[in-house]
Amino acid sequence: MGALRKLRRAGGSHNELEPLRPSQPPPFRKMSEVLIEFAQPILDAVDDDRYFKMVVQFAAICWDIAMYPESEQEALLNKFLCDAAVSDESVHLGLGRYARVLIARKEALFHNEKRSILDVKFVEEGEDTNVLVTSALPGD
Repeated sequence: MGALRKLRRAGGSHNELEPLRPSQPPPFRKMSEVLIEFAQPILDAVDDDRYFKMVVQFAAICWDIAMYPESEQEALLNKFLCDAAVSDESVHLGLGRYARVLIARKEALFHNEKRSILDVKFVEEGEDTNVLVTSALPGD
């Protein structure tokens, strides 16, 4: 009998093998928590709560850009910045700078996290804002 299994009596005289390790992987950390932690440098820099949702959405886009091969990231970032249609050049450059910081942060601190972000929703409960994130593993 292999070392990964143990013999367990299952009532009466029947013997049953049971894995020593759980058959299901451990639960993932909530993706909303991961996303907020990921966005924290920008959330700390923006001291106005009115921008919370915008920053979290922006971080989600940067997260997904960071999931692509490095050779494709700059083109995807440029497409996002053009699609954002920011007319103020300084804001455009600032968004690009923040995006590059977040993309580097994803690789440095969250490189083991392979889920992509499919959707972000916000639910207001009194003075609190709950972030709901739909995510998926590659191939899901």
